Amino acid sequence: MKNFTLILLMSLAILNANGQTERDKKFVACMALTGLLEIKISELAEANGLAIEVKDIAKHMIDDHSKANNDLKLLADRKNISFPTTLNEKQQKMYDKMAKLKGHDFDKHYIKCIAKGHKKMKCEMKKEVKKGADVDIEAWAQANLPTVQHHQDMTKAACKSIQKK
Repeated sequence: MKNFTLILLMSLAILNANGQTERDKKFVACMALTGLLEIKISELAEANGLAIEVKDIAKHMIDDHSKANNDLKLLADRKNISFPTTLNEKQQKMYDKMAKLKGHDFDKHYIKCIAKGHKKMKCEMKKEVKKGADVDIEAWAQANLPTVQHHQDMTKAACKSIQKK
């Protein structure tokens, strides 16, 4: 019985007053940053991209990630979780590199970048659904998984189309 009580107390100590763990907070930050990067590079894609598929995907990314990030920001504010609003150093370097590209070179790099980003997002969302402590954050992840899957499907199709050009 002592061991059970000790484990229970330790588990409760991990949770903060709002019911989140550090893992939940890191998940929110990761999703915020990834969503922000998707928006920023998709804005570049509208300007620097050549293929119509890229421009179409970029519009979807801007619309969907803006909505998802707005919803997540409201949730983070309600839960008193820090919400990043600017790219981190690594992301800024990626953005700066992409800003120099134009046309077909941009298209190829953009598609690879968003494919990688969505793969990471999907993985992190699935982990949050399984391991998250905060039910509202878990619900956000679950609700946004189909959109991320749709983005992956769009990206795969665009990648095949762009490789042919």
